[in-house]
Amino acid sequence: MTQKDQELAIVTPLLEEYGFTLIERKENERPDFVASTEKGRVVGIEVTEVRDMSRPQIEATEYVVDQMLQKYTDSRKDLYDGIYSVGIYQDIIHDGVRIKPLEKQLFQELDGFISGTCTEGSIVKRVTRHISGSLLVSREPGHLTWVHSLPQDLLDKAVSKKAKKLKEYQALPQNKDSGINEYWLLIYIPGKEGWEIWAGIHPTVPSGYSSIFITDGFNHYRIQ
Repeated sequence: MTQKDQELAIVTPLLEEYGFTLIERKENERPDFVASTEKGRVVGIEVTEVRDMSRPQIEATEYVVDQMLQKYTDSRKDLYDGIYSVGIYQDIIHDGVRIKPLEKQLFQELDGFISGTCTEGSIVKRVTRHISGSLLVSREPGHLTWVHSLPQDLLDKAVSKKAKKLKEYQALPQNKDSGINEYWLLIYIPGKEGWEIWAGIHPTVPSGYSSIFITDGFNHYRIQ
């Protein structure tokens, strides 16, 4: 699969939801895609991918959390009818030593979130149950996987980088001729990064884009 094919697979669900059809263009034209509706609304869409180059620094923490969640899953066979993702607060994620003594509290909070008796914890931010065909579709039922929030600095860096490109795109003759009246930025977060994808994430830097979306390839949310 080429990079363009991958970007197309990522953007297609978004276009379908908003009722857009792609306009054929040359492969090297920018932005990545231009699409329109039957009513004449034309949008230019730029796709970018965000990765964390510092991930090796938290691999030890990932191992600790995975082991704890596996232990919890083994003690809760009633969870085997679902697929769950667990959001853990950022400051704890980056300190594997700190979380080890908190196993009992972690399990209590998981019990509360899953039963619906807890909506806020000091370790667990949220627990989400997914259905087949959605996030974590490759996971087996009964599996708990932890996720953490996309670092704000990485989100803002990605937005700022593409904001610099926007004026360049707007000035291109072919884009003016296409009648583009708004530009969207779609930020792709690969699932293996383990970041939580939800509508509560927002950039704190100006972008110039009409709308900014974030996606993991399955779910997408408008964050601006």
